[in-house]
Amino acid sequence: MDDEQFFEKGVPLSLKEQFEATCVLKQLLYQMFWETPVAEQAPFDLESVQLLLSVTRLYNQLYDRHARHEFAHFSREHWHWPAVHSRELADAMTPAEDRGMAAAFGGRRVSLLLTCIPQVLQFKQRVKIFHRLIE
Repeated sequence: MDDEQFFEKGVPLSLKEQFEATCVLKQLLYQMFWETPVAEQAPFDLESVQLLLSVTRLYNQLYDRHARHEFAHFSREHWHWPAVHSRELADAMTPAEDRGMAAAFGGRRVSLLLTCIPQVLQFKQRVKIFHRLIE
């Protein structure tokens, strides 16, 4: 299916349905990556991991499609999570000399976010994190 069908004809989802779907996916990813990380639960629940991978893939595909159209339908902010404030994220944005080598690469959740769904964090946050990693 090409972008014309997807956006102009609304196949398989209208823009309103895309908006609603991305909101649900974003909330689900927030819960599964941040609030109750599936990757940190022991023992692993195979169904939860498969759901996480599927939701991540669908969210990224929808994001990529909208990015190709320069976010004409939904703003970049639509894809962001609500403000994420945590010690782990703050540590990832703090200079390495102020937090020691153990925390130099941020926590596991931050690493997963940056590799799987970086678009959920604001661009400025991502830049700060990457800047701290190369210092």
